Amino acid sequence: MVSIRLFDYTESGVPVYSYTMKNRKNESVEILNFGAIIRRISVLDKAGKLRDIVLGFDDVKSYIGSDTYFGAFIGRVANRISGCKFSLEGQIYTLYDNNNGVSLHGGKNGFDTLNVIDLSVKKLSPESAVSRGAVDILETTAKNAIVSTAKNAGYKCNFYDDSFYTSIIFNCAKIDINIRKGIMCLANWNGEAKDEFGGYYSAVYRPMSVRFGEYPENVTEPYYPFDSAKAGEYFAAAGCIKSDKSLTDSQGKALGYTVYCLSDGKDALSKVINSFVASLKSAGIELTVKCVSEEEYSSSLEKRSADIWSGPVYDSQSSDKYDYYHTGGKYNYSGVSDEMLDLELEELRVATDYSERCLKTALMLGNVMELAAELPLYQQKTIVVYNKSVIDENSIPLDSDPQGCRYIIRALQPAE
Repeated sequence: MVSIRLFDYTESGVPVYSYTMKNRKNESVEILNFGAIIRRISVLDKAGKLRDIVLGFDDVKSYIGSDTYFGAFIGRVANRISGCKFSLEGQIYTLYDNNNGVSLHGGKNGFDTLNVIDLSVKKLSPESAVSRGAVDILETTAKNAIVSTAKNAGYKCNFYDDSFYTSIIFNCAKIDINIRKGIMCLANWNGEAKDEFGGYYSAVYRPMSVRFGEYPENVTEPYYPFDSAKAGEYFAAAGCIKSDKSLTDSQGKALGYTVYCLSDGKDALSKVINSFVASLKSAGIELTVKCVSEEEYSSSLEKRSADIWSGPVYDSQSSDKYDYYHTGGKYNYSGVSDEMLDLELEELRVATDYSERCLKTALMLGNVMELAAELPLYQQKTIVVYNKSVIDENSIPLDSDPQGCRYIIRALQPAE
């Protein structure tokens, strides 16, 4: 959970905001958009009391007047450059002396003096920020509008797979496996993703981030192809009966499920899910979609109170699938339970040879799909836009993968 408040103003009247991120234990990190300063980290001590474990100030003036660099984002160079100069390709560069004969932490106008601009505060869309020249570096989700605007403005763009993929998770205790398989055969969502992201996304066909080296190679098709006839076969295997308007289970109850969607109802995921709803409705299955907050979504997963969930699966959740698919896994929200899958996960945990891990991972992910526990959808791409009129294009790294905080930075100028 993230809360935003006005913290203070700079001497010239520029507002500085505080962003506080809390977990369920009420532990928190407070960050200022001035210098990306970490002002406070509150964690529970062994007695269960919250303690602030970093040093900081209560106003911007104290940060500007101090030489301590408390909690600040340091750069362009961290630490000291002796003599305040260096040589690069035969040319001598002279730096600002701010520490008795050395240039410390980027000199006079280091990163600790930058104002990090949050678009939600400035009320600027990424496209407007770029077209107006309000930013020098922008990191955001790659969509048609921002890509077109950036290229038309002559900005250099790099693209990276995002740090999460979007997925549909089934409650295996509530939905029969053959019904889950039938639903997967009706998942025709690619059109909406293409409309929203253009070519700037990756279709995910196995439940793992495509950024991982262990993601199976040469997987270019969904495990369950879009096939209404095949879906009908799965529904029949579950004992379902198709009438003119609905599909009923073996007990004569109409098939209908509740979907918790981590969405504001206006984003790409909601459009994909709406397409999913329409596709299933044509087959006689009713989905009731609830767009919920992150807190509601997480609570529903832990309590397993919904039939289906749809939201992001982050890289940190994707690397060790034991916790997510093993019968005893602490994050096994789907409730999938299978002896062969458990064995594969246990063997994978102790495998150290990379080739062996890749093979075992591919088998394990295939088994997850065969059990129809999760339907991975897509992995968005991040675009990083650089203003070439301010930043030397040759200095921009081509192989970095930022995983940044999605803020716009006025990167090469001090805060006003």
